[in-house]
Amino acid sequence: RLRPYAVTPRINVNGSNDRFFPSEQDRIASQFVMAKGAWVSESRFGWNRTYLPRIDEFFNVRDPNPGAPPEVLAFGRAVPFININNLFSGPSSEILELTNRTLSFDQKFSRVVNRHLVKTGFRWIRDTGNKLTTQNPQFMYQTLADTLANIPQSINATFGTPRYQSHISEFGAFMQDDWRIGTGLVLNLGVRYDYYAPISVRPTSSVPAEAVNLAPPTDLRKLDFGAPLDPMRPYESSHNVAPRVGFAWTLDESRTVVRGGLGFLYSPHLFATVRQITGDPNAAFRTLWNRTEVASRNLKWPIYNDNLRDI
Repeated sequence: RLRPYAVTPRINVNGSNDRFFPSEQDRIASQFVMAKGAWVSESRFGWNRTYLPRIDEFFNVRDPNPGAPPEVLAFGRAVPFININNLFSGPSSEILELTNRTLSFDQKFSRVVNRHLVKTGFRWIRDTGNKLTTQNPQFMYQTLADTLANIPQSINATFGTPRYQSHISEFGAFMQDDWRIGTGLVLNLGVRYDYYAPISVRPTSSVPAEAVNLAPPTDLRKLDFGAPLDPMRPYESSHNVAPRVGFAWTLDESRTVVRGGLGFLYSPHLFATVRQITGDPNAAFRTLWNRTEVASRNLKWPIYNDNLRDI
């Protein structure tokens, strides 16, 4: 059970935009080994919960209007900050929140049969969690006169990731035979099967959230990605069979052992990386309006992410 806590102070007065890291991590692991006759059973269970937030204090300052509507986006009514070119900048603030829960179960059986030590087993892992990241809108002004007249040079809105939950499962099984040939040579023969399921995403607010991905390119040098894929299968999962072979050779009347081997391995999905494709299918992660676009839409400070998303 870990509760690391850190604060990064900022130049803003009275700690009004200090950055906080109230992290949490909990782990439980157990193992049970049982032997009966020539059989040995090994069972392992693991549970892990991780909460890794990064929060800027000013991000908690919301629309002060008593009649303000409820937020639609996460922190959708955080007060925007003002930046005047070469003169002044208010507090830019954001939140990055990563949560993860992992369940795992491993089961192995082994048995000695004459010159063979045979092992077999399976593994199941389930990762769940989400990533939340957003920032208060940024209003850029070219001059003090433009600021007083509320004529923005540009507006930068970071909508970030909607609230959601996701999960991904992994399944694996293996079989191995340590075969003793003569007195000095042992062969290790094995095969492993792995299946990594696609990520599954479920929104937890009224804002839609999907795993958005494009079909792979024919050539990475051309970056000619294809059409958007089905959000329920944002990438293909395959059935992976990986053989391996090895040996251990003990030289005659010597303590020297020569070992070697060759195997094929499939890497599992990195859950934190796969979650990057999750987003709002109707709005970009970040949108920038220039002076002409701001004027045509009559956008003025203050306006909030909830309103900018509608625009």
